[in-house]
Parts: sequence; C-alpha cells; structure tokens
Amino acid sequence: MDISAQEAKELAVSLGFDGAGIALPHSAALPAWVRSVLICMHATLDDAFDYEMYIEYDGRRKWYKSVYTMLESLSMRVAESLRSEGVRAMPLTFDDSLALIDLRRSAVEAGLGVWGKNNLVVTRQYGSRVRFGAVFVDAEWPADSPILDYYCPSCTLCWAACPTDALGVDGYNRDECIAEYSPTPALAARQESLEIRPSACTRVQCTACITACPIGSNIPVAFYRNLKEETPAHGNANHRLAEHSEGRIGAKENSDMSETIRMYSTPWCGDCRRAKMIFKSEGISYTEIDISDDAEAIAYVEKINNGLRSVPTIVFPDGTVMVEPSSPDLVNKLRALRQG
Repeated sequence: MDISAQEAKELAVSLGFDGAGIALPHSAALPAWVRSVLICMHATLDDAFDYEMYIEYDGRRKWYKSVYTMLESLSMRVAESLRSEGVRAMPLTFDDSLALIDLRRSAVEAGLGVWGKNNLVVTRQYGSRVRFGAVFVDAEWPADSPILDYYCPSCTLCWAACPTDALGVDGYNRDECIAEYSPTPALAARQESLEIRPSACTRVQCTACITACPIGSNIPVAFYRNLKEETPAHGNANHRLAEHSEGRIGAKENSDMSETIRMYSTPWCGDCRRAKMIFKSEGISYTEIDISDDAEAIAYVEKINNGLRSVPTIVFPDGTVMVEPSSPDLVNKLRALRQG
C-alpha cells in the first residue's frame, strides 16, 4: 500500500519522535534503491541524554551513548512500520552514519531547523536541544523546503558560553571543543579538568553552547511515575481491551449503538495518528470525534476511563472498547471484525 510523505512523518511522531522531515539522499555509499530520507528529530531536554560511557575492562574498550541507542531503536520501529506498508526502508545506525549521511545538513534541508552559530541545528521549538535519526526509503517523496527564517541574527550567547572558545567569529574549532570524541592530548587534559563525571566511567558531554540558546530554554519538563491504577483485571490502564458501562470496565455499553466504529481522539495525539494509519491500512471506516473542544465527548471519554481523557478511545458496534491499544491488538481486533 502506498504511504505519503506526510503519513510517514506522522508515523515517526506517533512512534516517539518529536518531528520529522523529508530530505534527498546525497551519499554515494547508500544503496542504489534509496530515493528519499525520512529525517526524524527527538528533543533532548534532560542532561542524561548527553551521558557518555567510556569503559575499559578485560582488555576491551567500549563507548556507549544512550541517546544514540534510543534514536536507533525508534528509527528501527519506524522502518518496520514502513515495511509493513510496502515501503522498502533501512534505519540509520550510528556506526556508519558519517559515511551515509550528514544529519545536520539533512535536517536543515528537511526544514527541521536552521544552521546556528553554535555549528548545530537550531529548531523553532527546542533550539539546539535535539538529536536526529534517519530512515532511508525507496519511496520517491518530495523533499521538504528549508526554513527561510533565521533564529540567531544578533545572538552570540553560545559563543560566550563555550568554556574553551571553540566558537566565535571564525566559526567552529573542533580541536578546542570539550565535547570532542577523539581529543588531542592537550584537549584531553582540558576535558579532564572541566567535564562532569556522574560515575567512574561516564562523563556528561559538554552542552554549554546548546543550553545557552534561549530558544526552548523555558519548556517545562517534569519527572513522572507510570502508576498502576486499581482497576479490575482487564489489563494495564494505558493498554487495555475491555467492555464498559457507566464508565466501568467489564460490561457492555448500554447506550444506543452505532454501526460505525467511533474513535475519540485529539489532533496532537501520536497514538491516535498511529491508530488511524492502521484503520487505513486495514480498509475499515470509522467516525473520528475530536474531544479537544467537545465537552460532551470529553465527558464521555472521562466516564469510560475513570476520569482520564485517554485517547484514542475506540468504541466498536459490539459494545467493546479499546483504549490506547497496541498496534498488534488493534490490527487483530479489526481483522476479527472484518471476518464477521
């Protein structure tokens, strides 16, 4: 089944990225079948994204950075979903990223941000607090247009924040950057004196030029706990297939039943976009109800979900309800309905 560039970008967001754009491939090292690149963006709004482990034991050295593993994992999920739609897709791994793509250049070309004075991509929402992944595809999608605006016309806060003057009017001097992966002996000595070590073999990569950027600096972030709700034994509160009556799990819906499947959603819900793509791929129609400014719909969803506005909430003609279902569970339910 064909999938559009817009649907691919929405898929990437629904699976965990914070934005996506389309760029053209440039590297001769890419497979000949690659026609487009889906550039995927993830915000990095916590210091732990920039923890790097350099660990040596049993005569072996290993380097590890969790944000790269996360980007690879999310890119793999996007690639697998695209393959299920008939698109040939290959996720980027960071072992070979430099040979295959310049992620910052491609992110700018895909309209995800502009080239900042800190030698990084500056985005409209998160500033430079972002990292990028990529999925190479055989689909010939139109490339997105670069942003014509520029966010750093007179600002030089990143230059002033750099502890080693690696940034300035002359550009970027990699040999002076504290974040450098392969430093000279002189730079290694400066790293040793300046960097933070949360554990014996882990350092926090210098992000002074990133955190100095005023764009995105006031985005509220908070720690949360995924608390288990006390509900009858029909599964996790965030992932359940159930029947309901008067907002309780475990009974049939007593109100008038429509022969049409109803999906209660919001425009910004990634799980809703993912569910809609599954309905499309399975060829099953439904009625979408946006609860964002519909008091009656909000009340209905809260009644079903014990006061929570959980979306998507999907109501089926047989009275069953699925709340934030996984892709496999939703596919199985739709195919069971189609088979009668």
